[in-house]
Amino acid sequence: MPSRYSVIRFYANEKSEEYVNLAVVAVDDKGVQCKTLTDFRRASAFTKRDIPELRAIAEEIQYACDSMLPEDNALFDVASEGLDRMFREWQNSIQLSPPRGSTRTAVELIPNLRKRYLVTHSRRDEDKNLSRTDAVLLGMQALRQGVRGRQFGGSEMRIVNRNDAAVIGRSAKGEDVVCRMDYGLKNGVMRIGGFGASFDLKKEENVQETIDSIAMNVTMIRRADKDIPLCVSVVGMGKFRAAAERADTILGELDCHLLGEDHLGEWVEDEVAKLVRA
Repeated sequence: MPSRYSVIRFYANEKSEEYVNLAVVAVDDKGVQCKTLTDFRRASAFTKRDIPELRAIAEEIQYACDSMLPEDNALFDVASEGLDRMFREWQNSIQLSPPRGSTRTAVELIPNLRKRYLVTHSRRDEDKNLSRTDAVLLGMQALRQGVRGRQFGGSEMRIVNRNDAAVIGRSAKGEDVVCRMDYGLKNGVMRIGGFGASFDLKKEENVQETIDSIAMNVTMIRRADKDIPLCVSVVGMGKFRAAAERADTILGELDCHLLGEDHLGEWVEDEVAKLVRA
């Protein structure tokens, strides 16, 4: 069946005509196919935006496309409108290119669009240490998987990045403080909060500094809110075992869970299930 496709572009600023391609979308009467950028270094350097922010936008693009239903009428228009609503906060930065037609199906077309319009993952990245960015992405992916197909009583749950993942905490002096997390689940108020941390660093003291910084933030959050589920998604957990044990103890006392890839998904599933039952 014939399909239509579009490129989702991220503009460096609202007055600029220069942009980077973040995703490609192909649509036919069977559904929506979407592929997003995987290597954000070039896009980050060009747009002057942090890699975690660009990753978060790409994640939300994928989530929006996955949520489109094949039986929708005028499917490409529905997809476009859905993306516009999803990215209202970036409405001056994200645009869809004018749709083009193809004789191929969306499934057949999407691999070629990815090769043509998106910078693919570089092999040399495989030799690099895992970073905090990777940990944040791990957490956001777990949330995305956890909420997929769930109904929250008509309430819209959004996966948010650092720009929108914030709660009011309390300092040691009792003053209100804005505490930002790296990612979270939100429907007007934060329902789940998460931080990212990499243990895949050169020095153990760097890991300890990261955990101490997170613990300080969590302490202020807990003074104001003892119930919000909090976690730290970790990559490279096995590299510094002593630091991991210390971090687990410190954060555990604050009811904040230190989780590697093996246990993160299960924890998210349990917490999301509680929100569905509430």
